[in-house]
Amino acid sequence: MVGGAIFAAKVMDMRELASRNKERRARTEKEILEMLEHPFLPTLYTSLESPKWSCLLTEFYPGGDPHVLQQRADENKVGSRVS
Repeated sequence: MVGGAIFAAKVMDMRELASRNKERRARTEKEILEMLEHPFLPTLYTSLESPKWSCLLTEFYPGGDPHVLQQRADENKVGSRVS
């Protein structure tokens, strides 16, 4: 926590990204976060890369990654329709 702000670090293993063919997706996520400023997307403060790791330092969202939260909400909507 810096000056009352809470940050989140998304740390991705470069070897794992390569083995799952997700390098392009991770790069695209970073590029989108760098370009956009939107209330429903986390603010990207900085990124760090090494041969082993790729890290995104973003605004903290209580409860998790906004993408995961959206997926859970969608699953709950589908589940409630099936019942």
